[in-house]
Parts: sequence; C-alpha cells; structure tokens
Amino acid sequence: MKMRFYTLLSVIFMTIGAFAQIVMDDPVINMDNGNPTYIKFSGTNATNNYVYTLDTYEPVKFQLILNRYNESNPAAFTVEDLSDENYWEPLFRKYTKEIAGFEMQANDNIKKLYVNNVALLSHQFEGYCSGLNDVYINASGTYTIPDSCFAKGSSEGYGIKRLDCKVKGKLKLGQGVVDHDAGGLNIYTYDGEIAQVWAAYKRNNNAAFKVFLNNEEYQGSDEDPDPDYITAVTINYTLNGVDNVLPLPDEGGKVQSDAFQSVLSFSLNGFTVQTATDVEEIFMDYVVYPEGDGGKQHNWTPIHATLTENGVWVSNQKVDVLANLESNSNYSLEFAFNTNDINNKGRKHYPTSGQTVRIEFTTGSFPEGITLQKVETTGNSNIYDVQGRRVTKQYRGTVIKNGKKMLKP
Repeated sequence: MKMRFYTLLSVIFMTIGAFAQIVMDDPVINMDNGNPTYIKFSGTNATNNYVYTLDTYEPVKFQLILNRYNESNPAAFTVEDLSDENYWEPLFRKYTKEIAGFEMQANDNIKKLYVNNVALLSHQFEGYCSGLNDVYINASGTYTIPDSCFAKGSSEGYGIKRLDCKVKGKLKLGQGVVDHDAGGLNIYTYDGEIAQVWAAYKRNNNAAFKVFLNNEEYQGSDEDPDPDYITAVTINYTLNGVDNVLPLPDEGGKVQSDAFQSVLSFSLNGFTVQTATDVEEIFMDYVVYPEGDGGKQHNWTPIHATLTENGVWVSNQKVDVLANLESNSNYSLEFAFNTNDINNKGRKHYPTSGQTVRIEFTTGSFPEGITLQKVETTGNSNIYDVQGRRVTKQYRGTVIKNGKKMLKP
C-alpha cells in the first residue's frame, strides 16, 4: 500500500491557528490512491492543561482522546474552547471537505470517546449521542460528570451502549448526565462506591440503563452513598469591566489565565451552588493575600448563600477583590465552599476536603486609589465561629456576624 502525506492540508491548518489558544500539531493524513487510510490531528491548550487527539481507529471510524497536558495540574474545558478555531469540530469539517469534497460533522462520526482526568462542560457531548457508541472515563480523586453531558439532543436517537466509568476516588453526577430512557446503555464500574453512585442515580431518576460492577450486574442499596455533596459551583465575577462566569474544577488547584494580568478592576458578583440533596446551609470562604504570604496566615471571610425555589443555592453578594491592594503587585484570591448537612451528619467541602481554588493575579497601575468595598451581608443574622460553622447565641468567644468579627464574652 502506497502512503503519502497530504501536504496541502498541513499548510492550510498551520496558518489558521495563529491567534488560537489551542495550538495544533502537524496533522497526519495517509492516502492510498486518493482514499484516506488514516487521519490524526491533535491540539494542546496549555492554559487549560489538556490535549485532544482525534484519529482513525478503523476505516471511516473515529475516536477522540482527551488527556491532561501536565499530569500534576487540573485540566478542564471552558466555554471559550468550543469556539476556538483549532477546536476539533471546525477542523474536522475542514479536513473532511479537503479530502472528500464535503464537510463531515465530528459529532456524527466520533464513535469512541476517552476522557482521562479532564473536566468536561455541561451538555458538551449532548450532540454526539446519536453516533457515539463507547465512552471511557478514567479519573483519580474527585470527578464530576456534569449536567446533560451525555444526554441526547432533542431529535437524535441514542447510540451510547457502553459507558466505562473507572474513577478512583469520588464520583459526582449532575442533572440528566445520560439519557434515562436508554435501555441499551450499560454503565461499567470497578469500585463499589462508584457503582453505588450510579445505582442511586438510576433509582432516583427511574432510569432504564443497567449498572455493572466488575462485569456483574449491580442493583445497589437504598442508601445514597454521599447525599450531601455539592455537585456543581459557578462563580460570577467582573474582570476589567467584563462580566465572566467560571464553572469551578472540582479537584481544586490553580486557575490559570493570562486575563488575570494587569488587573485594574476585579469583583466577585455572587455564586450558584447545586447539591445532590437537601442541606442546611452553604457558604463560601475566601481570602486575598500577597504573593508568598500564604492564605492560612489571614482571616478567611464567609459568604452565605440562600436556597431558591428551584433548589439551587444563590448568593448575589459583591466583593471588591482589589480593596486596599497596591498597584503592580502579585496576589492570590483563594476560596472553597462548605455545606452543613440538614441531618447533622457533618460538613462537606467543595472541592474535596483540604483543597481550594486559587486565582493568581497581578494588579496594574491604578490611576486612582482603590477604596474598600465591604461584603454585603444584609439579611443574614446567623452567628459563625472563625472556622465558618454556625453557632448558637450562647456561644462564647470570637464570632463572625454580618461579615464582622467580634468577641462574645
């Protein structure tokens, strides 16, 4: 079989990626008498710490593999990635048009998906579920499959037959992660707690899929394995006058982005939190500190959320992150979330216990001084200790009330 490289496409796709955040490797396209026998292209997003590879595993059958770029750091997609010119969707259309003369859609032709320690977006593969046959998820620590990630779209059938869930740690499932009516779907697990999470999800949603533990069908128990865990958190913030939404990675770690350089205005505008079951309260602890100082040396401030009618916890309190900071200096904004169970079973954390999310930023040259903007805490008369735990009026010692620290003798 005579093989050659399709050089025209290489030139085209080296030029279109000049301003993309996803950096492309040279594509590999092997041809035999004008027919493609193997296609491979991959892109790296060093900022979000992932690498994708889309290639052929059989003639005219494609697989997509998602890996971490640096194994020691969290990896996650952002909404901006979906519109990047080097995202696999537009490139797949361009490649197939050059080869076959017409555009083919990646969501109709990717048959296998491998996700290795990369956090996905809600609804990210919703449009793939008619053609996608097999999904393999490998992760360590805490991993979340977000809302409707593998649910079918409005008009498609459902092609996923195997979802192989090899999570070594805690698994969290969002709302409608798979099609509940897909009787041909089998979930394969290899850990009793992971199998129990899927079994509880199936029971709570009256779903038709089957759950297997080590290739044996698993029925599960009536007890929810981890009922009060936070399942998803979104932060709303304004950076240099631009409103942003940040879905948080559930493994914690550092949020890396060039946007947090030369910051002239930075405010938190609130957050939303989704839970797996009823909880008594939810609050965010945050601290801002200079580079090299360490967040544990400072007082953390709690911001408490309110439960809405649709079951989502919401806070609209605003925080001026740059309050009393100096220009042209390096700082960190560090935060985490906590929930107290309604049945007093103990506190849960998001991300996992002991982990936080940290945004490193550099201030620009302030044209004028930054004035202090206090956290709005109206309507919250509860009293908390310095660890953020709610206490009674009889508690004695240092407490926090309405965002202020005071001593109760």
